[in-house]
Amino acid sequence: MKLKKIMCMALSGALLFTAAYVPVASAWNVYDTDYGTEWNEESKTAVTDDMEQFREKDDPDDFTSLVYTVREDGSAMITDYSARFMGDPNSGFGIELTVPSEINGHPVTAIGDGALREGSMRIFGITLPPTIKEIGVNAIYGRYLKHLKLNDGLEVIKNYAINCGDELETLVIPESVKYIGDEAISGEALKNITMPSNLEYMGSRIFFGSAYDKDTNNRIDGIQYHGQYLIAGIRIGYAVIDNPDPSAPTENKQIHEWEAVGDIEIREGTTIMGADAFGMSNITSVKLPSTLKSISHLGFYWCKNLNNVVIPGNVKEIGDNAFAWCESLSNLTIEEGVEHIGQAAFFRCNNLNEVTIPRSVTQIDMHAFGWDYVNDYDVRNENLVIKCYSGTAAEQYARDNGFECILLDTGETIGKGEPTAAADDRYTCEEKGDNCAVKRFKDIKSADGDPDHSGIEFCLDNGIMNGTGDDTFSPDDTITRAQFATMFYRLAGSPETSASNKFSDLTEDWYKKSVNWAAENGVINGTGGSSFSPYDTITREQIAAIFYRYAQAKGLDLSVDEGWDLSQTDYNDKDEISDYALKPMNWCFSRHVMFIHSTNGYEYSICPKVAPTRADTATMFWNFSYVLNND
Repeated sequence: MKLKKIMCMALSGALLFTAAYVPVASAWNVYDTDYGTEWNEESKTAVTDDMEQFREKDDPDDFTSLVYTVREDGSAMITDYSARFMGDPNSGFGIELTVPSEINGHPVTAIGDGALREGSMRIFGITLPPTIKEIGVNAIYGRYLKHLKLNDGLEVIKNYAINCGDELETLVIPESVKYIGDEAISGEALKNITMPSNLEYMGSRIFFGSAYDKDTNNRIDGIQYHGQYLIAGIRIGYAVIDNPDPSAPTENKQIHEWEAVGDIEIREGTTIMGADAFGMSNITSVKLPSTLKSISHLGFYWCKNLNNVVIPGNVKEIGDNAFAWCESLSNLTIEEGVEHIGQAAFFRCNNLNEVTIPRSVTQIDMHAFGWDYVNDYDVRNENLVIKCYSGTAAEQYARDNGFECILLDTGETIGKGEPTAAADDRYTCEEKGDNCAVKRFKDIKSADGDPDHSGIEFCLDNGIMNGTGDDTFSPDDTITRAQFATMFYRLAGSPETSASNKFSDLTEDWYKKSVNWAAENGVINGTGGSSFSPYDTITREQIAAIFYRYAQAKGLDLSVDEGWDLSQTDYNDKDEISDYALKPMNWCFSRHVMFIHSTNGYEYSICPKVAPTRADTATMFWNFSYVLNND
């Protein structure tokens, strides 16, 4: 049984309470794919409650007064405007907002998330100054907008940033803009859009909900273009599900309003694809143009019928998850010239059993080839063979991930092996780095958020526990009584002993000395008569008794406050604690050597008869050692 550990403390009486990756930008993608989202650490336009905000003008009756905050670099970010909740939207009265270049000595560089959205007051026009660099999430909306002047110098338009309302038909996006986020620009009437010529990142369906998006004349063979840019190859909408029961809640289903299908060809002249352009579409093959610089993040995600792909050398980057879940893909050609293959680019392409990677590829990210995720575990395609050149990123990827590798320049074949920590995104201890258990053992999942990791490191560093193999620790295995006796003997410093055999069932030399020492010193008892039962699994209450006896021998304080009597708690297994183990378990809980556990995340138990895992046992050793040295 795998248990979830929960810390606990006693407060009064007998009541116990429980206490309960930013990608590195490449040369072909300056901006992170997640830059437009509020939670991203590089997204600085989020407006939070703890921000100190100021009015641009002292006059409280000035409808056009802007509200701003001062950012860490001393610049100002617009967060609101005074008139948002003034007036009557049905009166026809409205305002025009002209954002200044500077407010009270602070250059204005950003429009914050949700800052200039229509409220009770209509917004007829917005003009931005040349100092603005970025427009935040949901930052601009005016149902009655008649003009919106974006500034030269603007660089970033984030996700869902601009809604031009019901009237504005024309929008010019300045040449300076480099990043446009997901569904960034919309408007019922918006049909004339001027795009910059040097975009570096374009999110998914950037004109979603606009008149431009709905116009079928802006699509060729089901693909929506705008000049040199491929905006989308699929448009996802929603339809209400008919339900004969009028009392039932309204439901929506996702539908494909239009999409490219079958064998497609992206037109020559296209330089950038929007993210998720063809995701979940029914294309069977694709011909890429000689002008395309990169394949976008999620570009062909989950195209289940796509079976043959040729990526020309002019494509320098294959984005993250670009062909993930293309389960029919069995033939892949990557031509010389491609430089970067993104994270999970061909994840779950389980029919892709051979790939040749050219010398030009200098970076291959995590799980790019040969991996799937099943039942919460990474699963490797054991049939994948990587053909490449010696000394390249591809050879290193094959070695790190344990794939068979054929070196085209030497003819050498590198056989399959076990993947290393470099093959996944497990976090290691900052203080131990490459010496962390995560690096040493393939079955230690991560140091990040693992409550047993520090205990494992402690036991390894102090020789209390070892691995179960060259690269395995077996953290979920249980422990026998003989194994625990050996570990405890090491914790005690492996003292010399001349104790003779007390038990008749000790058959192997590797544990006899440990068991006999522990028995002689009254730390570990037998299981009845002359038996020790060395191969039985040890339980939590047995461990508690061993710790308690050793603490007693060392003269530690064994007193326990009244609130730590486990027999008086509401846990459903309190009566399972053996009489001999109640005081030891109370003491271990009071000293935080042991904790309550959960098997399902919400029901908690003492688990006295449960055999702890190796990982859990390591943590108990770590906690007990702290008590020995500090109590």
